[in-house]
Amino acid sequence: MKKNVLLIASVCALTSIFQTASAIPPSIRFTKSEMVYPVGTEVARFRPVNDAAETGGTVPASPRYSEVATLTYKPPTSAAVPGHDDGDISASKFQGPQGLALDSEGNLYVAERYGSRIRKIDFTTGKTTTIAGDNTKDVGDKALVNGIGTIARFNEPTDLVLDSQGNIFVTDRGNNCIRKITPAGMVSVFAGSDSGESGYAEGTGTEAKFTNPFTIIIDADDNLYVSDRGNHRIRKITPAGVVYTLIGTGTAGSEDGDATTEATINNPAGTAMDNEGNIYITEAGGHKIRKYDASTMQVSTIAGSGTAGVVDGQGTAATFNQPIGIALDQYGVLYVSDLSGNKIRRITPTNYVQVVAGQGGGSFVDNALGTAAFFRSPADIVYDKVKRCLWIADSGNHAIRRVNLTGFNLTPAIPASEWGINMSNGEIYCNLSGGLKPINEFPATDFTVWAFNLDGGSSIPLRITVPPAGTIVYTITSSAGENGKITASKDVIAGNNATFNISPDEGYEINELLVNDEPVAASASYVFSNVSGNATINVTFKETGANDMQLKTMQISVYPTLLTGNTIYVELENNVQGNYHAVVRSIDGRIIHTQNIVTGIKAEIQLPEINPGFYLLEINGYGSAKFIKK
Repeated sequence: MKKNVLLIASVCALTSIFQTASAIPPSIRFTKSEMVYPVGTEVARFRPVNDAAETGGTVPASPRYSEVATLTYKPPTSAAVPGHDDGDISASKFQGPQGLALDSEGNLYVAERYGSRIRKIDFTTGKTTTIAGDNTKDVGDKALVNGIGTIARFNEPTDLVLDSQGNIFVTDRGNNCIRKITPAGMVSVFAGSDSGESGYAEGTGTEAKFTNPFTIIIDADDNLYVSDRGNHRIRKITPAGVVYTLIGTGTAGSEDGDATTEATINNPAGTAMDNEGNIYITEAGGHKIRKYDASTMQVSTIAGSGTAGVVDGQGTAATFNQPIGIALDQYGVLYVSDLSGNKIRRITPTNYVQVVAGQGGGSFVDNALGTAAFFRSPADIVYDKVKRCLWIADSGNHAIRRVNLTGFNLTPAIPASEWGINMSNGEIYCNLSGGLKPINEFPATDFTVWAFNLDGGSSIPLRITVPPAGTIVYTITSSAGENGKITASKDVIAGNNATFNISPDEGYEINELLVNDEPVAASASYVFSNVSGNATINVTFKETGANDMQLKTMQISVYPTLLTGNTIYVELENNVQGNYHAVVRSIDGRIIHTQNIVTGIKAEIQLPEINPGFYLLEINGYGSAKFIKK
């Protein structure tokens, strides 16, 4: 992540891979919070409900979450084609792109390690240009030469970042120094030896020494942070050019502890910084993800066992294979490019590691989801908040790739041998080729389902259990009136307990709590013990301190209560006069129909076609009544 930029919307000439922003983030919910499917039981596909009509923005169906596309030149065969061509973005070619950065207008900058030049992808003009380094051949001349634009020379630049003044800072790996490119295009040595000499030394500007500096990030005060890979350290550079060690003793290792006296790092590669100044590090040599806590100055391991591999799992139970790039989104999710694993991974705020996209051995498989797509040695990675995507420097394919992050996803991974999730609509299903019935048990597992559009995200918990065949399962159906919530309905294994939590909105309290249509004492939670049958729990809310007598006189009658057609009639008790707003909801709280009515007389409500089931009629939040569609 390049922390210096506040990304803003840019006009994109490549409309085929971008989306139109919705007005607000999505707001999703499940009609059930716990689902139980005994082995051999048919699983009906189910999906979260998005309250787009009320509080949530729509989730785009395309591109889907984890869908991969190629931004730059895509060859007609699986053979990667390097080059140095500028021009239209979709036709531009690269030679081993390594580092990426975004500017304040959402344009993308690329450090070409094997082309030894700096490129810019301008989404407003739809063009790629070379802004510094040799652009006369596929593999540019390697040297340490200062000067304007393409007169300057680099030696395998690996990363770059922009400061608040529009200056670009580049880790010039082969020259063992940090270069600076001004907005006018002047290239100079900012820190490290101006002769390209490697080593380790603190100091100001050219007094300092680096050995193979690899990646660079920046904070809000324009301080730079460099992964000094050959010295196994993270170095900090102030805007005045003062260089000192922030993390690491200089010994290759993976010891946790105090940042400068105990902690060791093995070939630090990528770095990202959060809003608290904590730094996340991909340890390419140790196959781990490390964290520097800015408040305690302690280093810890958050993911990776230290053994090379691409196994998903919790924290240090997961494995990485030479992690290189790392980025952070606004939800606290880390994204990691696994160079030798040829995958893009994500790490949740609870440190669960999961593959987002990619596999090795192929080339440009686009418009494919997750592991159906291919990467070849993915290097740096940058998160684009505006477009809600990841940009990937796919170094082995000599291309810039895009991984979409709108749509639906689920953590942890659902057992892929039997289950799946539709990234477009969040639908979860049993995907056995022979039918829709699971054949393998798995214990009660808590999942989190996310929905994203360009304006934000929403998440909802879901528990799924697959017990042995023949297990008896009951359903407890919950519903809540306006101005509060209750835990969604649950499937419950016979003999188990089930807890339902109730939360009134601010300024409201529980009006009435009914269990199997009988009133019970109002409380923040209700527990069904030793469940032995289907049940219902329903709650309504009232304003805190509201007059109970007023609510009583506003109670309503609905008839018929057993409905065969589509017309119901309603009266307020005591013939209360006035104009009121009637709302009909399904048992899970969804609005089915609204209508203005006049009370004091029998009012007719004409419903749309509705499915059989229980329904709730509410009037102005003052009263409610149930009816059943036969």
